[in-house]
Amino acid sequence: MNKTMHNRQRCAYLVAGRVSGLKASLSCGFAILLAAGIGLACAPAMAETNAAKGPPPMAFIKGLKAPILANRHRVEPHAAFQTIVYPDSAGKGENTLTIEIGLSGGPRYSQAAASNDAPDEMKKMLPGVDMKIVPGLRENNYGVYGIATGTLGKNGGACVFAWQAMASTTTYQNYDPVGDPGFMNLPVRITLRYCDAKATPKELIALMDHLSLRTITSSRLDLLR
Repeated sequence: MNKTMHNRQRCAYLVAGRVSGLKASLSCGFAILLAAGIGLACAPAMAETNAAKGPPPMAFIKGLKAPILANRHRVEPHAAFQTIVYPDSAGKGENTLTIEIGLSGGPRYSQAAASNDAPDEMKKMLPGVDMKIVPGLRENNYGVYGIATGTLGKNGGACVFAWQAMASTTTYQNYDPVGDPGFMNLPVRITLRYCDAKATPKELIALMDHLSLRTITSSRLDLLR
């Protein structure tokens, strides 16, 4: 066994011993990445990949019939990311649904933090579109989320920007982790940016109501590397 492989296996063992509930269930590859998030310098963050046919989406909108143009995923020291890219008939850039899975937790994964970040993220992702935050509380199967809408001009069309964060997904998943050693109870943030040249704000505002999340497991996170 060469020295590099020995160090990687040792790192995976250390992580398995330090992450509650995972123990020896993590694959060596993902354990090495997760190690960086808890202070073990075992491996650098993986490079982003871009492919229309990638790992299954960890987050998706039920009933959305738009084809997937790209499936981007990467793992960094403190979070794993996946962005599903859809066509944008309005010509305003990429329509995206992004999930960020926290590997180290923290206040970032509260709805309040996501709401604080939303205005700046909207300006960056929807430049030139007059977006207005929808007042009141909206909920889907995962709790409260925030949303803003905007119109595209006299010819019609609309955009929506939505955000949601949760410290844990176990409360909302119809899933029993007992017996699955790969189950991971991790926080997430979701961002939806979607424009349609033929839609109205009222039509797009309902998209986030149909959000669905896959159960987070170590094997699924491995696929995001």
